[in-house]
Amino acid sequence: MTRGACGWACLSLLLSNVFRPAVQALCKALSIEPAGDGVQVNVLAPGRILTERSGQLDEAQAKRQGVSVDEIPRGRGRSKR
Repeated sequence: MTRGACGWACLSLLLSNVFRPAVQALCKALSIEPAGDGVQVNVLAPGRILTERSGQLDEAQAKRQGVSVDEIPRGRGRSKR
């Protein structure tokens, strides 16, 4: 299970954009060799977590759009509060 953001880039989340697909690729590579021995490798990538940084990003997006943070629909880059 992976997050939908793995397929698109958000410039304000550069490190996340780099590491998320790298972890997915690593898990896929690790799963190939031991699969013959019945070993299963899973990856779970959760969505955005409410942190100070995600709050800053929400506020910046709201400011760019000229709306309040509460007016940004959840699921469109806004952290769950």
